[in-house]
Amino acid sequence: MLSTILILSLALVASKTEVQENPQNRVKIEFRLAESSPSEGLQEVSIEGTSEKLYVRKEVIVSNKDVVAARPIPSLVPNSFDIEIEFSDEGAKKIAKATSENIGKRIAILIDGKAIVAPVVRSTISNKAVIAGSAPSFTRYEAEDLARKIVAP
Repeated sequence: MLSTILILSLALVASKTEVQENPQNRVKIEFRLAESSPSEGLQEVSIEGTSEKLYVRKEVIVSNKDVVAARPIPSLVPNSFDIEIEFSDEGAKKIAKATSENIGKRIAILIDGKAIVAPVVRSTISNKAVIAGSAPSFTRYEAEDLARKIVAP
């Protein structure tokens, strides 16, 4: 299925995140399954800009090596932007398997180890996903900068 699945729901908890300057000019992106309660083997993280604690699995579902493109796109929020990510064939298989098996659960998206969003999986994600900030969302500059840093060599 080659449809774009928007990673955004009413249960989305997101924040504006500052993109740190990186000597390699690249950020580390990771998608990991997440839980609301602590358990053995889970790592505690806070969602940027909130006091919400989340507990992520150590296993990384997809990371930079699974991303072939990232680009800013207009958000549903006026004057704001989201980031569309396109996965490699292998990355698409991994994210599709993980999301199809975890409908109704949360998936955390971490940038340089910081959870920026953790939406509830509503349907299977395949070859594309959208990182959507909320209240406030990304500016054009932030979205362009972060997209560029996700795919930087």
